[in-house]
Amino acid sequence: MSQIHDLATWEPLLRLVRDANAEQLAAPGGCFTGQITLGSWTLPAPQPRPQPGRALQVADMQDQFTAVERVQDALRADGASSGLLRLNS
Repeated sequence: MSQIHDLATWEPLLRLVRDANAEQLAAPGGCFTGQITLGSWTLPAPQPRPQPGRALQVADMQDQFTAVERVQDALRADGASSGLLRLNS
């Protein structure tokens, strides 16, 4: 089976989005979408806010970077250029 169809590929990303939107997804009809391409992504997950007086650091978003890279690697392995994420309640 292709990595892109393996739940283990998507699970870290799904967890991040679900945790960021738990209340909306718990409501009947709750739905979120996002897209991952080889060069960018859009996800319904907020960026963390840095401490006052400090810029946002890569480490602040490392979980998101790691989760997205896993999906991007699977896209590359399949020869695809993008993937769509859709969560429904």
